[in-house]
Amino acid sequence: MNHVRCSGDKPGVTYFISMFIAAVPMVPNAPQDLYAQVREWIDAKANKPEFPYRPATNPQRRSEHISRDAGTAPSKTYEERLRSVLTSGPAQDPSTWLLELYTNSSGQMICQICEKDRPLKKRDGQYYFDAALNILSKELQPLYLALCPVCAAKYKEFVKRDAAVIERVRAALVAADAPLVSLQLGGEATTLRFVDSHFLDIRTVVGRQTS
Repeated sequence: MNHVRCSGDKPGVTYFISMFIAAVPMVPNAPQDLYAQVREWIDAKANKPEFPYRPATNPQRRSEHISRDAGTAPSKTYEERLRSVLTSGPAQDPSTWLLELYTNSSGQMICQICEKDRPLKKRDGQYYFDAALNILSKELQPLYLALCPVCAAKYKEFVKRDAAVIERVRAALVAADAPLVSLQLGGEATTLRFVDSHFLDIRTVVGRQTS
């Protein structure tokens, strides 16, 4: 029997999945597409692109630096028009920074929520993605997220427009000891994943604002 190994699986899990696939044809009254569903899940796991690795060097010094930046960051400013329009922005373009952080060793830019490669590119060859603003009222580069257009739309709808969810995400960021935060986007349970350096920066800023 050929065992199918999924990335990150323990041997026991791999063996169980392989045995399950082999047994599916023998299960009475099994749904006709059960085998296909299991195979599709395994293939998706196997083909999932590599998430970028960016370790945070000298975390203490980095935290002190970003904390100073947070203290002097300008507040957002708005002008009254037909609606409130954001007129402020961070000192540095977050798109360039996020593109570097979330491009893996294979040259794929990975969304922080779905963790999939973004197949859509602009005419200049650069990846099309949303630098979605996070949940604080400060203009600071680490508060932006690298999201694909679909995940950005879900994030804006189900996180940024719900004060209770915003507070839960803030609390989760401060309490997290790993660069991964659980999210509920409507009825979908998912996660928001960070490279180490981004996670250290955003947790430092959020912790400073909530303390």
